[in-house]
Amino acid sequence: MRLARALADRDFTQQEVADHFGVTQAVVSQYVSGDAVVIDRIAIHPKTRETVNQIVDGFADGELNSYDALAEMLDLMREFEDRDPMWTSRPMLPRFRGAASWPGRWHLP
Repeated sequence: MRLARALADRDFTQQEVADHFGVTQAVVSQYVSGDAVVIDRIAIHPKTRETVNQIVDGFADGELNSYDALAEMLDLMREFEDRDPMWTSRPMLPRFRGAASWPGRWHLP
């Protein structure tokens, strides 16, 4: 579930969504239109849906501020990382081939 789309569906303008998260309206537009890259297995995960619904409801009710929403999203990502640190980035590993040769950078097996 896409947070920007869910907020737009609740009559938040793209600029309001952008202001909540400290991004530009153009970034929000990419997410609302479906042009932004989204990792499907995270987007459709029940915990993601739960977090998105909490944030949308909290913004709509005025009970959640931007910092609280960002903290909720950070907690969500930490939960995914706790499952498997590479769970969210495994599809991108081929892009990093040879990265181990970069000094001080990624050291992948």
